[in-house]
Amino acid sequence: GGGREREAGERKTAGERLRPGAEFAIKRWFLLEAVGRQEDLGVSDEDFEEHLKALAEAEGGEVDEIRKSVERAQAEGRIREDLLHKKVFTFLQDAAKIKEEPIPQPAEQS
Repeated sequence: GGGREREAGERKTAGERLRPGAEFAIKRWFLLEAVGRQEDLGVSDEDFEEHLKALAEAEGGEVDEIRKSVERAQAEGRIREDLLHKKVFTFLQDAAKIKEEPIPQPAEQS
């Protein structure tokens, strides 16, 4: 009996350890999706094709090979989602008003 209880306890603590990261990832996903919708950002077929071309170039392969590989892996949705999230990050970065100021140095004591 004790082994089963210990195993359940270990699973629970593993779940507890993973929970904050999982919650953050889910919130991040919803936030990126919401900003994408609000700002009417999307991934066009042209964006997707450009990405496939870039992948082919980086891997020294043909676009058709990459496309077939993406289809086999059923990865188009995930890739489009990643591309959208990159667009959202770029939008947020461009929209952010970042003010760079020198870090104040502590006054020297004599």
